[in-house]
Amino acid sequence: MSCQLDKTNMNETCKGKVNFTADDSSFYYYIIESIKDLTLSDAQKTQLALNAVTNHRFHKVKMPQSWFFNLKNEAVQSSTGDLITLTTADSSFEFIVLESDERVSTCMLIQSCAQLSYSKCLQQFEVIRVMNDRVSLTPVAQLASSAEILRAMRIQS
Repeated sequence: MSCQLDKTNMNETCKGKVNFTADDSSFYYYIIESIKDLTLSDAQKTQLALNAVTNHRFHKVKMPQSWFFNLKNEAVQSSTGDLITLTTADSSFEFIVLESDERVSTCMLIQSCAQLSYSKCLQQFEVIRVMNDRVSLTPVAQLASSAEILRAMRIQS
């Protein structure tokens, strides 16, 4: 399994040997259930869910970076495991929500990359926090990038 979480983005709980906990297992199965309808192999779903667990548990909380994304007419209340779309002036990107409250969502990129600006590019499984007034819920049937997700994960179906 590969993880995009680098040392500069890790919180203080990631020191020394860290075991997979019952909470991690619960979150893992919650994400697996959330993505069950994606056209991904079991190995790809496992990689996606394990990266979600890693980011959920160890990603350093940062301020929202909503300015990269277009403002929506109203805020959407997303919840953990929701598939969402965030749109820039040029592109749309698919994310999965790792954590959400009434104002902000922490989201993990499920596409291969997202060029947000000249100097800001997210790689697959990297995390960004955004205000909920930037979020659009994405039904699995409308998820346009399933083929791109498959290619990006480089795991055979």
